[in-house]
Amino acid sequence: MGTTQRIVPGVTGEPNWGNISRGVTSVAGTIQKEQTEEKKDEPNTKKQQQLTKRRQEQVKQTVGRLIQASGGRAAVKSGRSATLGRSGRRGAQRLSGFLSVVATGGLAAALSTVTSPLANLTGLTNDEIIRRIVAYCSDASTGMDETAANAACNHLMQHYAEQAQTPEDLERVMQGAIAANGVEFLLCEYFGFYIFEHLSQRFQEKITQDRGKAVSSATFDEIKLDIIGRVRVMGATKPISQINWHGPQGHQIIDDIFDSVLVIFQ
Repeated sequence: MGTTQRIVPGVTGEPNWGNISRGVTSVAGTIQKEQTEEKKDEPNTKKQQQLTKRRQEQVKQTVGRLIQASGGRAAVKSGRSATLGRSGRRGAQRLSGFLSVVATGGLAAALSTVTSPLANLTGLTNDEIIRRIVAYCSDASTGMDETAANAACNHLMQHYAEQAQTPEDLERVMQGAIAANGVEFLLCEYFGFYIFEHLSQRFQEKITQDRGKAVSSATFDEIKLDIIGRVRVMGATKPISQINWHGPQGHQIIDDIFDSVLVIFQ
């Protein structure tokens, strides 16, 4: 879903991305050291633990730099930043409303609110369902922020589709996830994927050119796992409640969830 665009620090109208680029490069360097240690006949366990801790801290600092370069936490969470946050919030508002209908009325009912009415899921594939959901949650604009939001929605839906063979399975998986954790938890995951996509779009091409495809893939796999792991831990503490996601209360809770995700990286 996403596209990679290399950012050149110092371009007029763009934040200076140099510190973030160096942060991502430092993560890649640590991962290379981890890989070297793992290949040894007798890996040094203590050194491996130190490298893991270093990588986790580097990822946290890098995301923090992304937030700061985008205008700071307050600007990002409120949608005032033109770089990060605006499309993520809009996508979350649409996604939360859609998921709330899935929880109470099923997937066909939720899809009927965004396309022509559906009596059931007959004739649809999981891929088609996901395309419809992403299209509904997507922004009409086509900038990097919008691309990141669309990719985040796709990541989240694909995560649940991997556990389903049929549309009926997908409905059960999604309803089960919402029943167990609440829409709030899924929004935490969505925002985690959204932040990851901003890093991936801007810097994966650079790491591929500098360190090679294998190291680049490993680097961004680890960054994604780290970000999603952190937001899932945080998301598990969010209270489950009945919310009108389309109203002011729902919008405020989305802002609060987004802010909670941003806080863990500062």
